[in-house]
Amino acid sequence: LGAIGVRTVAALRSLDPTDLGVRFGATVASAWRYAQGDDPRGPTTPRLVEPPTVEVTFDDAEVEQIEPLLFVLRPALERLLRAPVGRGQGVTTLELALRTTSGPDPLLTVRCAHPIGDPRTLLELIHARLERLELSATLRAFTLRATSLAPLTDRNVDRVTEASHISES
Repeated sequence: LGAIGVRTVAALRSLDPTDLGVRFGATVASAWRYAQGDDPRGPTTPRLVEPPTVEVTFDDAEVEQIEPLLFVLRPALERLLRAPVGRGQGVTTLELALRTTSGPDPLLTVRCAHPIGDPRTLLELIHARLERLELSATLRAFTLRATSLAPLTDRNVDRVTEASHISES
């Protein structure tokens, strides 16, 4: 375009779009349409997606040890992962907020080197963190939140698919 004296958008707009398309190709013809304000893509608004969250409350049960918590965590993780894995995403950062009857409420954060879409794997990582935690009060509830998601690689998707086939058998 510079060879024919087009240095500004105004100069581009003054040329015939058919001649531009014939001489320079579809890319320059598209640039002319954009210069005219004709963008076929239309406006878009990015959507903010709330991080997947699952809350569980222990109504009548008194949870004072890790084992009963782990028993309830697995179905909670399965519920948490259902939508992201359906979109081809896995968890890279997971938060477990414990609410107790007294004292400070612990917050455990699990960061993964690669996206994980398998609830059993995340449960193992959480279990390792919980083993280092001493519960000083009775648990009232917990909240799981996937604060960071990333696309699952083919390797991760295969494992999730394989695990779901095994569990259905």
